[in-house]
Parts: sequence; structure tokens; C-alpha cells
Amino acid sequence: MLRLEIRSKTKGQSIFESPDTPVFLGRDGSMDIILDDPLVSRRHAVIIQKGEDFVLQDMGARNPVRVNGKEVVSHVLSARDRIEIGDTELVFTEASATLERAEGDLTPTVVDARQSIERFYRDPEEWPSGEEAARGERSVEALGMEKTASGERSRRNLKLLQHFSGLLQNLPDRQNLLTTALDTVFANLDLQRGFIGFFTPENQLEIRVEKNQGSKTISSYSRSIVERVRREVVAILFSDESMDWLDSKSIIKLNIKSAMCLPIFSSAKATKVTGVLYLDNRERSKSFSLEDLYFANVLSHLISLALEKEELYEKIREENIELKTILHQKNRLIGASPAANEILRKIKKVANFDTTVLIIGESGTGKELVARAIHDRSPRRANPFVAVNCAAIPETLLESELFGYAPKSGISGSDPKGKPGKFELAHGGTLFLDEIGDMSLSTQAKILRVLEDKMVDRLGGMEGIRVDLRIVGATNKVLEKAVGDGTFREDLYYRRKVFKIEIAPLRERREDIILLCNHFLDQVESRGPFLLSPRAKELFLAYHWPGNIRELKNCIEEAVLLSSGRVIYPENLRNDLRRNDVPQPFGTLAEVEAQHVARVLQSVNWNKRRAAEILGINRSTLYEKIRLYDIEKPREPQQPGGVASGPQRDSGGGVAGPGGSLTPSAAGGPGGSSGAIVPLPPQSGNALV
Repeated sequence: MLRLEIRSKTKGQSIFESPDTPVFLGRDGSMDIILDDPLVSRRHAVIIQKGEDFVLQDMGARNPVRVNGKEVVSHVLSARDRIEIGDTELVFTEASATLERAEGDLTPTVVDARQSIERFYRDPEEWPSGEEAARGERSVEALGMEKTASGERSRRNLKLLQHFSGLLQNLPDRQNLLTTALDTVFANLDLQRGFIGFFTPENQLEIRVEKNQGSKTISSYSRSIVERVRREVVAILFSDESMDWLDSKSIIKLNIKSAMCLPIFSSAKATKVTGVLYLDNRERSKSFSLEDLYFANVLSHLISLALEKEELYEKIREENIELKTILHQKNRLIGASPAANEILRKIKKVANFDTTVLIIGESGTGKELVARAIHDRSPRRANPFVAVNCAAIPETLLESELFGYAPKSGISGSDPKGKPGKFELAHGGTLFLDEIGDMSLSTQAKILRVLEDKMVDRLGGMEGIRVDLRIVGATNKVLEKAVGDGTFREDLYYRRKVFKIEIAPLRERREDIILLCNHFLDQVESRGPFLLSPRAKELFLAYHWPGNIRELKNCIEEAVLLSSGRVIYPENLRNDLRRNDVPQPFGTLAEVEAQHVARVLQSVNWNKRRAAEILGINRSTLYEKIRLYDIEKPREPQQPGGVASGPQRDSGGGVAGPGGSLTPSAAGGPGGSSGAIVPLPPQSGNALV
């Protein structure tokens, strides 16, 4: 049984007894012996029974553990040994252990992965050397580990870490970063196998990068060690002689002689383990030293920092793109429907790769905006984006537009100095070919050569011109059918369809209609802001929009021109939108009351005393309702000789004639509107940028 006398300067003396080990000591409330002392780490030390011996193990605490006045990393306890942790002294009073340990009698080294980083993160001049290094070697020897030149190895480790930290500044690619980190470990440690993996939300480990001396892939590893690192946030150094302590069948089955496993955190704050750096050797026991454990732990910390910076960089990059697109409203992608979200997801996936993209959608769905969004999020965004509508250019001129012509080419009407084509103008950037299904077979063959050879031949030229660009194509046709009909080359089709983005027509994503309306209304700067009346919104949602977003935009522009105020009513819309519009006699109580008050005021030429008498209310109440419902007196018509101002809108949604009287539309007659008097704010929704 383990028995300790605890002597605290603040709490006096007490006795701790336990028949079981391990016994953990530290400041954390989950420890077996809780030491409430700011000098004590959350997980400071652990006492483990090995046979009849009790072994005290430092867990990488900020302040060292002392036994009988000397700093130790691992120590076999003897009777009356005085353990000093912070301001607390613990006296070991009972043990049936032998004073000397047999060769190879080893327990795993477990350290707090977060606090050991600070212990290892020092300037080169402060690294262990001389007497301190010797103490370190004796501690390792006490654990049954092979002696190493601690000071020399420490400096070499630090040099490698400094080299790796310099590489972090130039490695925006996560896969290259992880590969470099693993190569750094293999260059310095005696190991056969290693990998870096990350946990899924279900806590399953996915290996991202791996290295295996003598084999291509790693098929197995100690899951018990990995799981303990994830659960307890510790770094583990293990040799085969301590496998009974770990109680792991996988270690025996895999014949693992030595292993290390280090946590990778979600951020520099080290609050959650998201992955591990795993290393093992299956031929030689005790191949890793304690110094190796600290080295690998700091390396895993650097990986955590690099991944956090990469995520932050990606977040800032996305925000930068969004801000730029907001500044250039014409290039914004607006939508909150599942179809719009899927388009945005695909854009983000493909943007960073030079993969050819084929955009499929009906005319007016915004194919060019999708192509621009891909370009704006790609590494080519600082270079030109060139768009060509292949259907709008006559076939006789399309080749010269795309490929250009050489000086003195002899082409009728050509510039004698020659002219670069769209492929050359898009060098370094993106070329968007809209309606590629309308190109002739001869033009398709030349484009196929550009895709394969990255070379452009000007018309009348003798030498090809090398180009570096990305080609994004779009069509509103079914290219599979065109291939079957022989009007589109099969080889070009398969080169173009590497990554497809299909844009649903507007009638299939009605959640986006009002968002798009509000977006186009916000773009009207001369007389804005404009709003849609409730009934106008209903008509927009009910229409089938064969011309998609292009038709919607044109309809909004026309309605703005026809409106006399800042609210668009059904009578401002085109006839085909109002075809199914019928008077709506019902509305909310506030809408009905507002319309009735407005009509009474109009009937008495805004004589408020008379209007109050008709309504059966006093004038103060009438003034309150005018203010509440924002009812305004119609503007006076211009005097003869002036320019007619057109019909004026009253507050009830009708149209006031030259004398300010209501037309039948105000009373909800044929062709009229029952829209609300009070302008409503635009329908809320999230704009996808």
C-alpha cells in the first residue's frame, strides 16, 4: 500500500493512503492528491507501482519535482524519501520495494503536453548542458533508457525546430506543411514509422500524411496510446517493457518496441486535441529518449500554431473576397436557397485549383457571375478575367477574336501590326467562354489544342505562343445530346466536364427571388431606397420567370421608372406579372384602417376637422393615426405651362389624379391593389457572397 505524509505550510499535516496506483498529484480538482498552490501545475506528478516498487514520475510540470532536495524526472521511492512539490512536502513512509531497479524495468513517461512546451522552448544558450545535462541523462538511465549526449542533441533539435518554424512562413499548403513536419522528425530521430492524423467529429482518426521505412503505407498503430493522448491531453513516451502498465493488446500484437505520441491542438491555447503526431519503432526497444519526447512535443505545438494561422489566413481571405464583391455589387452572388448554397460550396472547392470548369444553366441564370466568383477566389484573381460570348460573335470572326492574327497576316480589314486574341489577353488569368455549345467544330478543335498544349496559333502566324490561363466554359445546351448529334466534339466535352456546376433556374429556387429584388432595388441610387409592397412580392413569387435573373432585373428597373414614390405596387409592374392579379379585399386590421383613413381624408380634401367628424374620432386621434400609418397628402399638380409630373400615389396605394382624387385602384377596383399603406422593410435573408 502507498502511504504518504503530507506536510503543508498552510493546511498542516495529513496522511494519504491508497492501495491502487497510479496516484496523480497536482492543482487540478481531478487529481488524487490536490495541492492548492500556485507553484504547482495542474498535473504535476504521478506515482506508479511497478512490482513492489513505487516510481515517482514528473509529468512535465512548470516547476521541478525534488526528492531529498534534488530535482528528478523519475525516481524509485525509498522509505522516508521527502518529495517536494511547490511549498508542500510529502514523506514516503511505506514501500516494500528494492532500492535498485533491474535493467529494463521501465514505466511509460507521461508528461503534460501543454506545460512541457514552455520547459523545452528556450534560447539555445539556456538549453541543458554540463551538470544539468548529466542529471537529465541519469534520469533517463533510471527509466531504463539509453544514454544520450543530452546537451548536444538538444541544440541539434532546437536548430531543426528553428529551421522548421522558418518554413512555416512559406507553406500556405496544409499538406506540404504536414509533410515537412514529418520529414523533420524522421531526419532527427531513430524511428521506422510515423504519421500525422486528425480526429473526425466522431473521434475517428484520419491519417493525413505518413511515412514508413521499407513500406509505402501504415496499416496499423497502437490505438490505445492514441486514444489516451486524445482523452488526457498528454504526450506519451513508451517502450515494450511497460506494455503491462498500458494494458494494451494492440502493442503486443503489433510488436511495437518503442513509441511516442504527441497531441496536436485546435489552437495555440491548447484547449482541444484535434490530431496526433505518432511515431514508433518495431525493431529496437528504448530508441527514444526523454529529450526526443520534448522535441517532438514542441514540433507538434508548432504544427498546431501553423494550422491555426492557416485557418485564420483562409478566413481573412474569404472576408477579403466578400468585401471586394460587396464593393463591386455587380459581381455579387445573391441567394439563400439550398441550390444557391451548393453553388457557393462548389465555387470554394474548385477555386484554388486550375481544373477546367463547365457551368451549365439556362440563359439569364448568372453563369458569368459564377465564373467571376471562381476567378475572384483563385490564385489568378490579380490577373485579367476575359469573357467571350461565343454565340454573339459571327462564326467568321470568332476565331480571330479568340486566337488573334499575326502582323501582315493579309486578313481583310486587319491591323497590319497584328492583334492578340482573347487567349493571349487572358494570360495569367481566366478566360470565360460562354455558350461554347454554339461553336463550330473547327473552332472546337483549336480550343482543344490550347487545352492540351497551352499553345495558341494566331491566324496567319508561323509560331505558337505559350499561354498560361484557366478556361471556364458555360452553356445552356445539353452537351451530351450535342455529342450524340455530332455538333460537339466528344474529346472536348470530356476535357470540359472535369468539374461541373449546374445552376438551377430561378423558378426552382423561389427563396432567392425577394433577396434578388431587394438587391436590385438597392442598386438604384438616384431615387432610392425602394421597397416592394406585400402584393407586389406575392406577384413576383408567383411568376415563373422564363428569363431567370436577367428578366427579374429588367422587371425591377422598369417598375422603378414607372413608380411615383419609393414603394413599388402591382400597377407599376408589367402586364404579364399582373395577369393573375385580382383585388384582395382582406388584409390586416391596421391595413384596412389605414386605407379607410386615407380615403376619408382624400374625400374631404384633407380637411382634418371634417375627416375626424366622419370617422367619429377627435382631431388628436386623427393626427396620431396619420403619424402612425405615415399617411401623406398627395403632391399638388404643376401649374399650366409646366411639365406634367405624372400620376401621384396616395398613401393607400392608389393613384391620385390631377386634382388629388382617388382613382378606382385606390378603392380596390379592377386592376387595383390592396397593398399595405405602410411601406414594409425588405424581406430578410442571408446574401451569399
